[in-house]
Amino acid sequence: MSELFNNEIIIHHRHVYEDIVKTSSEKTINEFLSEFEGERAKRADMILQKYVVLSKEYQSQSKQFKSKHEEIVNSESQKREMIIKNFEDHYKSIREQMEKDRLSFVDKDGVLEITKENQMLEEKYGELIKEIEEKTALMEKQIEEKQKGTSDIKK
Repeated sequence: MSELFNNEIIIHHRHVYEDIVKTSSEKTINEFLSEFEGERAKRADMILQKYVVLSKEYQSQSKQFKSKHEEIVNSESQKREMIIKNFEDHYKSIREQMEKDRLSFVDKDGVLEITKENQMLEEKYGELIKEIEEKTALMEKQIEEKQKGTSDIKK
């Protein structure tokens, strides 16, 4: 019986024990792998959720940047147009004022006032020269007469 026990029951018991240990080990390994894969899946889900949140934030910021950029472009364009318009208006007013000034210097016949004034000054200059020449001639005559008078007294 001891032989039977040693040859069959122990062998069979050993096989059963090996199967139990093997099954128990496989079960433990499978549970461990299942837990490990579960944790990896949770981490993957967490990473995916973070990616979704970051993507939404990025898209939101991108839209904000685009809208802000468009606002700035529009604002700068409006400023530029306003500066150009102001310049053109100012230039136009200067030209109008110059035209008014030019017209104010022209008489009804189309002759510039400065030309007329120049002619008047030339005429006055001519009259003054004539008057100076007349006075010079008169003074020379008076000097001659005085010299004659003094020379007659001396004689």
